[in-house]
This record gives sequence, structure tokens and C-alpha cells, in this order.
Amino acid sequence: MFQDTFEPCNPLGSSKKKHKTLGVYMILGNLPTYWSRVDNILLVALVKEADIEHYGMSAIFDVIVRDLQVLESFGLEHEGQIFKGALFAMLGDNLGSHQIGGFSENFSTSSYTCRYCYIEKKNINTVLEGFKLRTKQAYESDLDMKMMINDNQYKGIKSNSVLNSLSNFHVCNPGLPPCLAHDIFEGVVQYDLMIGLNDLIKKKHFTLQTLNHRFQKLKLCNSTTVNLPLFKDKNDKLPGTAHENMLFLQLLPFAVSDLINDFEDPTWQMILLLRKLTNILCNNTVNCFDNL
Repeated sequence: MFQDTFEPCNPLGSSKKKHKTLGVYMILGNLPTYWSRVDNILLVALVKEADIEHYGMSAIFDVIVRDLQVLESFGLEHEGQIFKGALFAMLGDNLGSHQIGGFSENFSTSSYTCRYCYIEKKNINTVLEGFKLRTKQAYESDLDMKMMINDNQYKGIKSNSVLNSLSNFHVCNPGLPPCLAHDIFEGVVQYDLMIGLNDLIKKKHFTLQTLNHRFQKLKLCNSTTVNLPLFKDKNDKLPGTAHENMLFLQLLPFAVSDLINDFEDPTWQMILLLRKLTNILCNNTVNCFDNL
């Protein structure tokens, strides 16, 4: 499943946040060939954010969980056969995942802002190893301790997740994985690639105008339009959506490689490595013997 909020009205107008809505969607995980087809992304629920703030995320998802429990226990009958299913993962941005997972949503003041481990915020930029990972048993133990000492956010946990009432799912299995769209293509790629592009422009490999011109003239087979981010002036991040940034990174070597004066330039090598890493992350399967 995937959940994210969207703004149906003009986010800069008078109706800003008035009708902000949470959308919950699903795909069948055992049919990877059809994952990217829009026809196979099914709508599960639409909820106004104001109702979530009033009733809480658990109350909203309780309805979905009851359906999932029926699917786990009894399944669906089709042509005399019973098909059972279970929730494999709940994707979303960090705020949404922390809301549904019962973790702290205050990333600026909470000491524990990671839903995967117990690293403290003060060490998050310096400690690279040795921190303890969150587990189902540790999560339950933290909940018991939270109740015992009456702590609202003991070790970054606010409440038990309603999803944990499912037989085959727990938020620390991990059931709340990172989201490629938010964390990679609207996060790492959006900033790191722009740093690289600005450095290549500074080194006079090409100009911003040349970059825009190359991509405006780009044509793809079997595609009438190509939606790619275009730059108006110096940027500190790519101005595109997750899909646009992904496509931009994929096409960049074909658009400007003839303009690179030195293929051993460390910035250019970083961009190529970033492209290779994102390709690995987007693959359905990964060969563990592949070398970077």
C-alpha cells in the first residue's frame, strides 16, 4: 500500500489546506510486471486531513485493517478457489509513515527521529555504525515502558500502530520501508544531482541554457511529450517531480556526455555513480555479485 496527502485546490490560494486529502492506494505485490501500470494502482481510501487530525490515524485506518484481517483469515473466493492475502508494506513520506507507525512526528525536537533504529538525533550526522535496530520485540517493550513511566514519546514511540493488529505485518519488520519517490528522487537525487550540475557548469563543461536546450529538443520513441525539469536560473535543487527527476537523471548522459571535457572529472563520475545506484534501487531483482 501507499499513502500520501495531496492538495486538490490551489496551494497558494485562499483554500490552502481546506480540502487537503490523504489518498491510500494499493497494488498486488506478486505481480511485479504490472507494478508501474496506472490501471493496476487501485484506490483504497480518500480521507480529509482535518478528519485525521480530529480522529487520529488509527481510527481512520481501523476500517482498512478490518478488511485486511478478513483477507488474511478467510480470503476471497473466485471460481471455487480461495485466495488469501496480506499487507506486505506501507509506503509513504516520512511524516505519513511515522503517523501510521505510531512514531514521533516531530523531527525537529524529538531525540529519536528514526523508525528503523535507536540512533539519537544529536549523533545522526556522525555515528555510522554500532546503533541498535528496532525490532518487533523492542517496539513492544518500548510501548510497555512508555505506559509504565507515562512518557508521551518514549524512545520516539507515541502509540501502538493499528497495523500491528494484522497477523502477518508489523511496522518494525520493517513494514514501513523508505519511499523511492520521496527519499531518493525528491531527496538525494534532487539535491546531490543539482550540486553536481552546478559544479559542471562552474567548470564550463556546459551552461544552464545549453542544458535546457538539449532537453527541450529531446525526443523519445513512442512518446509524444517528455516532461522534464527545466531551469530558469541557478538552483539549489532539481525543480521537477519525482518521476521527472528520475527521467532527467536517466537521460542526462545521453544529452550532455559529448560536452564533458574530462570523463574522469570526479563530479561527472559521482553523477554516473548516482545514476547506477538509482538503477539498482529501481530494479525488481538485484544481482548481489554486481560490482559498483
